Amino acid sequence: MECSRCEYYKTHNCKHQCMKLPEGKTCADCVHVMRCTIMFGVNPENTSCDFEPIRFKQAVN
Repeated sequence: MECSRCEYYKTHNCKHQCMKLPEGKTCADCVHVMRCTIMFGVNPENTSCDFEPIRFKQAVN
């Protein structure tokens, strides 16, 4: 996975921090978890988003 501005971020020591979910959150906490799991095989326990720009949106319980 490459960030859209990867050349810029590589010079600034990027470690894909932009793709990490908020502290204590997993894909299971996102409104898109079912779609991502079914269509792309995403593990609901992931702590980073596979999509760039990040698409994490907190699910309302």
